[in-house]
Amino acid sequence: MASCSNNDNSAAQPDYGKLIIGKWRTADSTYFERYYSDGTGKQWDLKDDVQEDEAVPFRWEMDTEEPTRFMQWIQTSVGIEVPQACIILELTDNTFKYNNEGFRAEYSLIRAE
Repeated sequence: MASCSNNDNSAAQPDYGKLIIGKWRTADSTYFERYYSDGTGKQWDLKDDVQEDEAVPFRWEMDTEEPTRFMQWIQTSVGIEVPQACIILELTDNTFKYNNEGFRAEYSLIRAE
């Protein structure tokens, strides 16, 4: 007996490269990250008295081989870029959780706008 149905019941992988675009914040609205579609972004922390116009710039890029991985290259005050490998734990329209392997930190963000 032949069947024309597709037996692959796995859900399609979301396009994390598009979902990540936008402004994200912690639940207490003190830490922010903004991702632009051109592969740039910025991060700032109100606890450190840093506002968005003083934010630390970074570049970012999704891993083409593993869709849940991305890289950030964070610009230091002396002009050096520090690479950070990151793993997306959850990314939806409103929730962004990832692990930054370099800082050994887990970020839990919600969409700010």
